[in-house]
Amino acid sequence: MILKTLKKFLGKAVKKLFIRYVWAVDAVNGVDTLKKDTTTFIPEVQQYVLISGWLFDIKDENGVEDLFIEIEGKCHKALYGLIRTDVSFEYKEQRLRNSGFRCLIDREALKAGKDYTINLRLTLRGNRVKTIRTSIGFAIDGEKTRDLVSTSNEALEYSQYRGEVMSLQYIAGTGVEIGALHAPLSVDKKKAKVLYVDRMSQQDLYRQYPEFKKYDIVAPDIIDNGDELRTIADLSYDFCISNHVLEHLEDPLKGLRNWLRILKPGGILYLSVPLPYNVVDKHRQPTDISHIIDDHGLMTRDHQQYGQRRRDHFYDFVRSTNFSQSANTAFLEEKTEELLAMDYSIHFHVFSEETLRQMIDFIALDVALQVVEFVRNDPEEFIVIIKKLGY
Repeated sequence: MILKTLKKFLGKAVKKLFIRYVWAVDAVNGVDTLKKDTTTFIPEVQQYVLISGWLFDIKDENGVEDLFIEIEGKCHKALYGLIRTDVSFEYKEQRLRNSGFRCLIDREALKAGKDYTINLRLTLRGNRVKTIRTSIGFAIDGEKTRDLVSTSNEALEYSQYRGEVMSLQYIAGTGVEIGALHAPLSVDKKKAKVLYVDRMSQQDLYRQYPEFKKYDIVAPDIIDNGDELRTIADLSYDFCISNHVLEHLEDPLKGLRNWLRILKPGGILYLSVPLPYNVVDKHRQPTDISHIIDDHGLMTRDHQQYGQRRRDHFYDFVRSTNFSQSANTAFLEEKTEELLAMDYSIHFHVFSEETLRQMIDFIALDVALQVVEFVRNDPEEFIVIIKKLGY
Protein backbone atom coordinates (compact mmCIF):
# COMPACT_ATOMS: atom_id res chain seq x y z
CA MET A 1 0.00 0.00 0.00
CA ILE A 2 2.66 2.51 1.05
CA LEU A 3 4.79 2.02 -2.05
CA LYS A 4 1.83 2.37 -4.40
CA THR A 5 0.74 5.55 -2.62
CA LEU A 6 4.22 7.04 -2.62
CA LYS A 7 4.75 6.25 -6.29
CA LYS A 8 1.53 8.10 -7.03
CA PHE A 9 2.91 11.20 -5.33
CA LEU A 10 6.49 11.05 -6.64
CA GLY A 11 7.25 14.37 -8.21
CA LYS A 12 5.90 16.12 -5.13
CA ALA A 13 9.43 16.09 -3.75
CA VAL A 14 9.22 12.63 -2.19
CA LYS A 15 12.59 10.93 -2.68
CA LYS A 16 13.36 7.24 -2.46
CA LEU A 17 16.54 5.24 -2.26
CA PHE A 18 16.50 1.54 -3.10
CA ILE A 19 12.78 1.65 -2.30
CA ARG A 20 13.58 1.63 1.41
CA TYR A 21 13.86 5.19 2.68
CA VAL A 22 11.27 7.79 1.72
CA TRP A 23 12.04 11.35 2.69
CA ALA A 24 11.75 15.04 1.95
CA VAL A 25 13.57 18.14 3.14
CA ASP A 26 10.63 20.52 3.53
CA ALA A 27 12.17 23.79 4.55
CA VAL A 28 15.38 25.61 5.31
CA ASN A 29 14.79 28.50 7.73
CA GLY A 30 11.07 28.40 7.00
CA VAL A 31 11.48 28.69 3.23
CA ASP A 32 9.69 25.87 1.41
CA THR A 33 12.56 24.27 -0.50
CA LEU A 34 10.12 22.38 -2.72
CA LYS A 35 8.63 25.49 -4.28
CA LYS A 36 11.92 27.27 -4.99
CA ASP A 37 15.29 26.49 -6.51
CA THR A 38 17.31 23.82 -4.74
CA THR A 39 19.40 26.52 -3.05
CA THR A 40 17.81 28.55 -0.27
CA PHE A 41 19.54 31.85 0.43
CA ILE A 42 19.93 32.81 4.07
CA PRO A 43 20.72 36.32 5.37
CA GLU A 44 24.28 36.78 6.52
CA VAL A 45 23.01 38.23 9.81
CA GLN A 46 21.06 35.07 10.64
CA GLN A 47 22.26 33.33 13.82
CA TYR A 48 21.16 29.83 12.86
CA VAL A 49 20.08 27.58 10.02
CA LEU A 50 17.01 25.45 10.76
CA ILE A 51 16.40 22.45 8.49
CA SER A 52 13.20 20.42 8.68
CA GLY A 53 11.70 17.48 6.84
CA TRP A 54 10.68 13.86 7.24
CA LEU A 55 12.13 10.40 6.66
CA PHE A 56 10.77 6.89 6.99
CA ASP A 57 12.29 3.41 6.75
CA ILE A 58 9.71 1.33 4.87
CA LYS A 59 11.20 -2.04 5.79
CA ASP A 60 11.74 -1.33 9.49
CA GLU A 61 9.73 1.54 10.99
CA ASN A 62 11.90 1.49 14.12
CA GLY A 63 15.11 0.98 12.21
CA VAL A 64 16.35 4.59 12.29
CA GLU A 65 17.64 5.38 15.77
CA ASP A 66 19.15 8.81 15.09
CA LEU A 67 19.27 11.26 12.22
CA PHE A 68 21.97 13.83 11.52
CA ILE A 69 22.24 16.61 8.97
CA GLU A 70 25.63 16.21 7.32
CA ILE A 71 27.24 19.30 5.84
CA GLU A 72 30.76 19.02 4.42
CA GLY A 73 31.46 15.91 6.49
CA LYS A 74 30.32 17.43 9.78
CA CYS A 75 27.23 15.90 11.42
CA HIS A 76 24.62 17.96 13.26
CA LYS A 77 22.18 15.93 15.38
CA ALA A 78 18.51 16.44 14.49
CA LEU A 79 15.40 15.95 16.58
CA TYR A 80 13.92 12.83 14.94
CA GLY A 81 10.59 11.07 15.38
CA LEU A 82 8.62 14.32 15.44
CA ILE A 83 4.92 14.16 14.61
CA ARG A 84 3.96 15.04 11.04
CA THR A 85 0.20 14.57 10.66
CA ASP A 86 0.35 16.41 7.33
CA VAL A 87 2.55 13.65 5.90
CA SER A 88 0.50 10.77 7.33
CA PHE A 89 -2.68 12.39 5.97
CA GLU A 90 -1.34 13.08 2.48
CA TYR A 91 -0.01 9.57 1.99
CA LYS A 92 -2.79 7.85 3.96
CA GLU A 93 -0.25 5.99 6.11
CA GLN A 94 -0.35 6.22 9.91
CA ARG A 95 3.18 4.81 10.04
CA LEU A 96 4.45 8.12 8.65
CA ARG A 97 3.09 10.15 11.56
CA ASN A 98 6.33 10.06 13.59
CA SER A 99 8.65 10.61 10.66
CA GLY A 100 9.52 14.29 11.16
CA PHE A 101 12.91 15.82 11.87
CA ARG A 102 14.22 19.29 12.65
CA CYS A 103 17.84 20.37 13.02
CA LEU A 104 19.31 23.64 14.27
CA ILE A 105 22.79 24.55 13.05
CA ASP A 106 24.85 27.39 14.48
CA ARG A 107 25.50 30.02 11.83
CA GLU A 108 29.02 30.50 13.23
CA ALA A 109 29.97 27.12 11.79
CA LEU A 110 29.26 28.33 8.24
CA LYS A 111 30.96 30.75 5.86
CA ALA A 112 29.25 33.57 4.01
CA GLY A 113 29.23 33.31 0.22
CA LYS A 114 29.58 29.53 0.22
CA ASP A 115 27.06 26.98 -1.09
CA TYR A 116 26.31 24.00 1.16
CA THR A 117 24.61 20.73 0.25
CA ILE A 118 22.43 18.88 2.78
CA ASN A 119 22.95 15.14 3.29
CA LEU A 120 21.06 12.90 5.71
CA ARG A 121 23.14 10.58 7.88
CA LEU A 122 21.26 7.83 9.66
CA THR A 123 22.27 5.74 12.65
CA LEU A 124 20.47 2.41 12.21
CA ARG A 125 19.66 -0.50 14.44
CA GLY A 126 22.83 -2.51 15.16
CA ASN A 127 25.10 0.58 15.02
CA ARG A 128 24.99 0.64 11.24
CA VAL A 129 25.30 3.96 9.42
CA LYS A 130 23.64 5.11 6.19
CA THR A 131 24.16 8.36 4.28
CA ILE A 132 21.52 9.68 1.90
CA ARG A 133 22.87 12.32 -0.45
CA THR A 134 20.56 15.08 -1.62
CA SER A 135 20.73 17.92 -4.15
CA ILE A 136 19.13 20.36 -1.72
CA GLY A 137 21.33 23.14 -0.43
CA PHE A 138 21.60 26.61 0.98
CA ALA A 139 23.98 29.55 0.89
CA ILE A 140 24.77 32.38 3.29
CA ASP A 141 24.36 35.46 1.15
CA GLY A 142 22.77 38.64 2.46
CA GLU A 143 22.48 40.23 -0.99
CA LYS A 144 20.11 37.60 -2.39
CA THR A 145 17.85 36.85 0.52
CA ARG A 146 15.80 39.87 1.37
CA ASP A 147 12.92 38.96 -0.94
CA LEU A 148 13.27 35.18 -0.59
CA VAL A 149 13.25 34.46 3.12
CA SER A 150 9.88 34.46 4.90
CA THR A 151 10.73 35.74 8.37
CA SER A 152 7.32 34.72 9.75
CA ASN A 153 7.73 31.11 8.63
CA GLU A 154 11.31 31.10 9.87
CA ALA A 155 10.25 32.33 13.30
CA LEU A 156 7.44 29.78 13.47
CA GLU A 157 9.83 26.93 12.61
CA TYR A 158 12.17 28.03 15.39
CA SER A 159 9.27 28.36 17.83
CA GLN A 160 8.16 24.80 17.06
CA TYR A 161 11.72 23.56 17.47
CA ARG A 162 12.00 25.08 20.95
CA GLY A 163 8.68 23.51 21.98
CA GLU A 164 9.85 20.12 20.74
CA VAL A 165 13.14 20.42 22.64
CA MET A 166 11.24 21.11 25.88
CA SER A 167 8.86 18.21 25.26
CA LEU A 168 11.71 15.77 24.66
CA GLN A 169 13.40 17.04 27.82
CA TYR A 170 10.46 16.80 30.23
CA ILE A 171 7.88 14.31 28.92
CA ALA A 172 8.44 10.71 30.09
CA GLY A 173 6.40 7.78 31.37
CA THR A 174 2.69 7.36 30.61
CA GLY A 175 0.40 10.34 30.30
CA VAL A 176 -2.33 12.13 28.40
CA GLU A 177 -2.62 14.94 25.90
CA ILE A 178 -5.80 17.01 25.99
CA GLY A 179 -7.41 18.11 22.71
CA ALA A 180 -4.56 17.30 20.34
CA LEU A 181 -6.73 17.39 17.18
CA HIS A 182 -4.39 17.54 14.14
CA ALA A 183 -1.35 18.87 16.02
CA PRO A 184 -0.28 16.50 18.82
CA LEU A 185 2.91 17.41 20.64
CA SER A 186 5.96 15.40 19.58
CA VAL A 187 7.41 13.21 22.35
CA ASP A 188 10.22 10.68 22.57
CA LYS A 189 8.41 7.41 21.77
CA LYS A 190 11.19 5.46 23.48
CA LYS A 191 10.42 6.95 26.87
CA ALA A 192 6.86 8.29 26.68
CA LYS A 193 3.46 6.76 25.94
CA VAL A 194 0.64 9.21 25.21
CA LEU A 195 -3.11 8.60 25.50
CA TYR A 196 -5.20 11.20 23.69
CA VAL A 197 -8.23 12.79 25.34
CA ASP A 198 -10.96 14.72 23.55
CA ARG A 199 -14.61 15.57 24.11
CA MET A 200 -15.87 13.68 21.06
CA SER A 201 -14.91 10.90 18.66
CA GLN A 202 -12.60 11.43 15.70
CA GLN A 203 -15.59 11.32 13.32
CA ASP A 204 -17.45 13.95 15.33
CA LEU A 205 -14.32 16.11 15.54
CA TYR A 206 -14.14 16.22 11.74
CA ARG A 207 -17.79 17.34 11.70
CA GLN A 208 -17.15 19.96 14.37
CA TYR A 209 -14.06 21.33 12.62
CA PRO A 210 -14.56 21.11 8.83
CA GLU A 211 -11.55 23.41 8.46
CA PHE A 212 -9.37 20.44 9.50
CA LYS A 213 -10.69 18.04 6.87
CA LYS A 214 -7.32 18.01 5.10
CA TYR A 215 -5.47 17.03 8.27
CA ASP A 216 -4.97 13.77 10.16
CA ILE A 217 -6.93 14.37 13.38
CA VAL A 218 -5.78 12.08 16.19
CA ALA A 219 -8.36 9.49 17.27
CA PRO A 220 -8.98 9.94 21.04
CA ASP A 221 -8.21 7.04 23.37
CA ILE A 222 -10.41 8.63 26.06
CA ILE A 223 -13.65 10.54 25.44
CA ASP A 224 -14.03 13.13 28.19
CA ASN A 225 -14.35 16.87 28.74
CA GLY A 226 -10.82 18.21 28.86
CA ASP A 227 -11.46 20.53 31.79
CA GLU A 228 -13.08 17.85 33.99
CA LEU A 229 -11.50 14.48 33.15
CA ARG A 230 -14.17 12.70 35.18
CA THR A 231 -13.21 9.30 33.79
CA ILE A 232 -9.62 9.66 35.05
CA ALA A 233 -8.77 8.96 38.69
CA ASP A 234 -6.49 11.11 40.82
CA LEU A 235 -2.74 10.40 40.70
CA SER A 236 -2.99 8.35 37.50
CA TYR A 237 -0.32 9.68 35.15
CA ASP A 238 3.26 10.88 34.85
CA PHE A 239 2.46 13.81 32.58
CA CYS A 240 -0.37 15.83 31.11
CA ILE A 241 0.02 17.86 27.90
CA SER A 242 -2.22 20.85 27.26
CA ASN A 243 -1.07 22.38 23.99
CA HIS A 244 -3.14 25.46 23.12
CA VAL A 245 -6.18 24.21 25.05
CA LEU A 246 -6.42 26.47 28.12
CA GLU A 247 -7.75 29.42 26.09
CA HIS A 248 -10.66 27.24 24.92
CA LEU A 249 -11.89 26.50 28.45
CA GLU A 250 -14.78 28.41 29.97
CA ASP A 251 -13.27 27.79 33.40
CA PRO A 252 -9.48 27.61 33.01
CA LEU A 253 -8.99 27.42 36.78
CA LYS A 254 -11.01 24.19 36.90
CA GLY A 255 -9.02 22.84 33.96
CA LEU A 256 -5.66 23.56 35.60
CA ARG A 257 -6.81 21.92 38.85
CA ASN A 258 -7.95 18.76 37.11
CA TRP A 259 -4.84 18.47 34.95
CA LEU A 260 -2.76 18.59 38.11
CA ARG A 261 -5.20 16.30 39.96
CA ILE A 262 -4.56 13.36 37.61
CA LEU A 263 -0.77 13.66 37.98
CA LYS A 264 1.30 11.59 40.33
CA PRO A 265 3.65 13.48 42.68
CA GLY A 266 6.58 14.57 40.51
CA GLY A 267 4.37 14.53 37.42
CA ILE A 268 4.75 17.17 34.71
CA LEU A 269 2.14 19.49 33.21
CA TYR A 270 3.27 20.75 29.80
CA LEU A 271 1.20 23.88 29.21
CA SER A 272 1.31 26.06 26.12
CA VAL A 273 -0.92 29.08 25.59
CA PRO A 274 -1.09 31.50 22.65
CA LEU A 275 0.45 34.91 23.15
CA PRO A 276 -2.05 37.76 23.40
CA TYR A 277 -2.78 39.54 20.12
CA ASN A 278 -2.36 36.29 18.19
CA VAL A 279 -4.09 36.03 14.80
CA VAL A 280 -7.37 34.87 16.38
CA ASP A 281 -7.43 37.31 19.30
CA LYS A 282 -5.56 40.32 17.96
CA HIS A 283 -8.63 42.55 18.31
CA ARG A 284 -9.34 41.50 21.91
CA GLN A 285 -7.93 42.64 25.23
CA PRO A 286 -6.23 40.12 27.55
CA THR A 287 -8.54 38.71 30.20
CA ASP A 288 -8.07 40.06 33.73
CA ILE A 289 -7.58 37.54 36.56
CA SER A 290 -10.58 39.00 38.42
CA HIS A 291 -12.79 38.22 35.41
CA ILE A 292 -11.59 34.62 35.38
CA ILE A 293 -12.24 34.22 39.11
CA ASP A 294 -15.69 35.81 38.74
CA ASP A 295 -16.59 33.42 35.90
CA HIS A 296 -15.39 30.53 38.04
CA GLY A 297 -17.75 31.56 40.83
CA LEU A 298 -20.75 32.37 38.63
CA MET A 299 -20.70 28.92 37.02
CA THR A 300 -21.46 27.32 40.36
CA ARG A 301 -23.84 29.86 41.94
CA ASP A 302 -25.70 31.78 39.18
CA HIS A 303 -26.19 29.90 35.90
CA GLN A 304 -28.50 32.55 34.45
CA GLN A 305 -26.07 35.40 34.93
CA TYR A 306 -23.19 33.28 33.67
CA GLY A 307 -25.25 32.35 30.59
CA GLN A 308 -25.24 35.99 29.49
CA ARG A 309 -21.56 36.29 30.27
CA ARG A 310 -20.89 33.16 28.21
CA ARG A 311 -22.71 34.71 25.28
CA ASP A 312 -20.54 37.83 25.65
CA HIS A 313 -17.44 35.63 25.24
CA PHE A 314 -18.82 34.21 22.00
CA TYR A 315 -19.75 37.65 20.69
CA ASP A 316 -16.28 39.03 21.48
CA PHE A 317 -14.68 36.06 19.71
CA VAL A 318 -16.90 36.54 16.62
CA ARG A 319 -16.13 40.26 16.52
CA SER A 320 -12.38 39.62 16.67
CA THR A 321 -12.34 36.88 14.03
CA ASN A 322 -14.61 38.88 11.70
CA PHE A 323 -13.22 42.33 12.41
CA SER A 324 -14.03 43.69 8.94
CA GLN A 325 -17.68 43.12 9.90
CA SER A 326 -17.36 44.63 13.37
CA ALA A 327 -19.86 47.39 12.55
CA ASN A 328 -22.41 44.91 11.21
CA THR A 329 -24.29 44.06 14.40
CA ALA A 330 -26.82 41.81 12.65
CA PHE A 331 -24.03 39.68 11.18
CA LEU A 332 -22.23 39.41 14.52
CA GLU A 333 -25.41 38.41 16.34
CA GLU A 334 -26.26 35.76 13.73
CA LYS A 335 -22.74 34.31 13.78
CA THR A 336 -22.74 34.27 17.59
CA GLU A 337 -25.98 32.29 17.67
CA GLU A 338 -24.59 29.86 15.08
CA LEU A 339 -21.48 29.10 17.14
CA LEU A 340 -23.49 28.83 20.35
CA ALA A 341 -25.79 26.28 18.69
CA MET A 342 -22.74 24.27 17.58
CA ASP A 343 -21.15 24.56 21.04
CA TYR A 344 -18.08 25.55 19.05
CA SER A 345 -14.79 25.57 20.95
CA ILE A 346 -13.91 29.25 20.79
CA HIS A 347 -11.08 31.10 22.51
CA PHE A 348 -12.94 32.05 25.70
CA HIS A 349 -10.00 33.90 27.19
CA VAL A 350 -6.85 35.74 26.11
CA PHE A 351 -3.90 35.37 28.47
CA SER A 352 -1.17 37.88 29.15
CA GLU A 353 1.94 36.70 30.98
CA GLU A 354 0.72 38.48 34.11
CA THR A 355 -2.69 36.79 34.07
CA LEU A 356 -1.19 33.37 33.36
CA ARG A 357 1.23 33.70 36.29
CA GLN A 358 -1.60 34.90 38.55
CA MET A 359 -3.72 31.87 37.61
CA ILE A 360 -0.89 29.48 38.46
CA ASP A 361 -0.36 31.28 41.79
CA PHE A 362 -4.10 30.93 42.50
CA ILE A 363 -3.97 27.17 41.87
CA ALA A 364 -0.83 26.92 44.01
CA LEU A 365 -2.91 27.91 47.04
CA ASP A 366 -4.42 24.40 46.93
CA VAL A 367 -1.84 22.31 45.07
CA ALA A 368 1.88 22.05 45.85
CA LEU A 369 3.64 22.76 42.58
CA GLN A 370 6.83 24.14 41.10
CA VAL A 371 7.06 26.23 37.92
CA VAL A 372 10.13 24.67 36.32
CA GLU A 373 10.06 26.70 33.10
CA PHE A 374 8.13 29.77 31.97
CA VAL A 375 9.18 30.68 28.43
CA ARG A 376 7.88 33.26 26.00
CA ASN A 377 8.24 31.29 22.77
CA ASP A 378 7.79 33.97 20.09
CA PRO A 379 5.92 34.33 17.83
CA GLU A 380 3.48 31.67 18.98
CA GLU A 381 3.04 31.03 22.65
CA PHE A 382 4.00 30.85 26.27
CA ILE A 383 5.31 27.44 27.34
CA VAL A 384 5.07 26.60 31.04
CA ILE A 385 6.45 23.43 32.61
CA ILE A 386 4.82 22.75 36.00
CA LYS A 387 5.96 19.97 38.32
CA LYS A 388 3.39 18.66 40.78
CA LEU A 389 4.85 18.24 44.26
CA GLY A 390 1.69 16.99 45.96
CA TYR A 391 -1.51 18.27 47.61
